[in-house]
Amino acid sequence: MKQKRRRMAWILSMVMICSLFMGSVQLKAVAKGVGTTFTVNITDTTNTSGNLVEYMLDGEADWKTVTSGTSIDISDKSNITVKVTKAEGVRVSATSTTWVDCMGVTGSVGQRFDLEDGQSYTLGIAFTKDGGNNPNPGENPEPNPNPQTTGLNFRLSYQNQATGEVIYKLSNDGINWTNEEKLAKSKENIDFVTDGYKYISIRVTGDFFDGYFRENDKGLNIDYKALLSEKGQQFELNPQSVYEFQIDFDKKKTIVWSEDSNFGDDAVVANGTVDILKINGQDCKNEQNGNGGYVQLLPGDVVTIQLKPNYGYQLKEASLNGTTIVAQNEVSTFTFTMPDTNLHLAALFVKTEDQVDCSKSQVVQNVSITNGKNAADSGNLKMTVADNSNYAIDVTSAVNGNSVTKVASVDLTLDNVVSKGNDTYWENNITEFQDDITVGLKLDSASLADGETYSVVRDHNGSLTELPVIYDDSTGTLSFATNQFSTYTIVKKQATKTTMPGTERTNSAGMKAVKSAQAPKTGETTIPYMWFVIAVLSGVGAVYFGKKKKIVK
Repeated sequence: MKQKRRRMAWILSMVMICSLFMGSVQLKAVAKGVGTTFTVNITDTTNTSGNLVEYMLDGEADWKTVTSGTSIDISDKSNITVKVTKAEGVRVSATSTTWVDCMGVTGSVGQRFDLEDGQSYTLGIAFTKDGGNNPNPGENPEPNPNPQTTGLNFRLSYQNQATGEVIYKLSNDGINWTNEEKLAKSKENIDFVTDGYKYISIRVTGDFFDGYFRENDKGLNIDYKALLSEKGQQFELNPQSVYEFQIDFDKKKTIVWSEDSNFGDDAVVANGTVDILKINGQDCKNEQNGNGGYVQLLPGDVVTIQLKPNYGYQLKEASLNGTTIVAQNEVSTFTFTMPDTNLHLAALFVKTEDQVDCSKSQVVQNVSITNGKNAADSGNLKMTVADNSNYAIDVTSAVNGNSVTKVASVDLTLDNVVSKGNDTYWENNITEFQDDITVGLKLDSASLADGETYSVVRDHNGSLTELPVIYDDSTGTLSFATNQFSTYTIVKKQATKTTMPGTERTNSAGMKAVKSAQAPKTGETTIPYMWFVIAVLSGVGAVYFGKKKKIVK
């Protein structure tokens, strides 16, 4: 009986805990939104159709229209978004018991208000005629009570494909601004007066434009970064002055190129790459994709360009609508002066073979290079072989074999060769690199006795290394892989018929290491874990029965 009571008490305790938890969750859900109100008051003195205030609650997808004095049922929602649409020539101002951004509520997505339970919110929206009295000077400042006209003349020049816009707004204090207005590009000259406003802020959209700002024919400083920013560049206006702001869209000229004839046959670059590196000595960013690219520049700009062939290709000629390009000291770089016209860039890269020079060797007749792109990613390689009769270092200690006989020592020199497009080249010496290339040396007279084989020993910065060699008896060619170029000594050696010293020990140690590193069998790891589980279960059982025995007593 005692055990049944304890069991029932345990069950009831669990029910109580679950009930408390669920009750608190439900209480919180019921309490959310209680006492929260959101009232919208609308004032419209314009007598103009097209003014509209809408709202959307948290989690909803449709906008609902608001009329003045509407008290919106928040229910269990946590936020509300309000959007205001105004007719042309109408100005909007807004006030609220919480923070409100007039530009936000008149934006395309509206302004979101986050709500707290039990709070009351009021939002006031006022529509007024543009330029009339403003009930909220903090958002839309009133004109100067004693206006003095300031003459402004915007002159826009642009090409048909121009996508940029000029946007301005006015202010009395440089802090509170009128709504933004866009200048119509259908007019090249736009004259107006500022009606006494003291400041004007101008911003420009689009990346490619130029222009000048003047006050009474005196130039004003232009901050291009500010013009492109969201706030624009601010100018203080002198009522006695006349201002002229000119924005020229697409005054910059374009250079285009492509791997195909997308821009025409005179703008094709294949088997190489193009990169505009600098403009007037400053680093340049140009738009590129896998098929081509373009850059826009001002006439007169001094341009540094890179025309880089793929490995195995050389620049035959380059064309820029007749504009001359001049090779520079850095490999594959050229300069030219940007003309007052758009350019099509074409570069002809032709397939070429690596170069070899064995004229200074009596031992080596010819050289071959395989996997040369591991040593150079552009142009070609040039390998020069020269006999080194003065090389006196004994390389016997580096050779695995018997009866080592020196044949000859030769210097292998490797250069990267890139054409300038005018039958002259940039040449850069290469002494070492990451991945191997394969070199084939065809000997002038090759002969081996029974049991002999060829080998080569590389001496790079004083380090001797014997390289594995493949000898083709039919052609008399030694082939080996290397990534360092210095002095190579060709030797003959008697191949060993027994295991090389140390090999058996190395192999034996290796075998033992592999054996010791073998993964244990499944049963070897399973059995200890099984015993561990049994031990834990035994301990739990001992505690349980011990308590039970104590209760029985």
